[in-house]
Amino acid sequence: MENPKIPLQNCPQCGSCGVTEIKRQWEEDDLSIHMPLIGYYECENCHHTWTLILAKKNSLVTPII
Repeated sequence: MENPKIPLQNCPQCGSCGVTEIKRQWEEDDLSIHMPLIGYYECENCHHTWTLILAKKNSLVTPII
């Protein structure tokens, strides 16, 4: 069984598909053993920035780094 690929989202503000991934990093979470992988994105059109949870360390999703 293949790991699901994580699709790059369109900009939630203007809908543009011109999106730049700024970085990905594991966030420390003191409340649980789940450490989410956060992706930071910026729209090339309107420069809106947002984050997405891409994966969790003990989930079935394998991040593509």
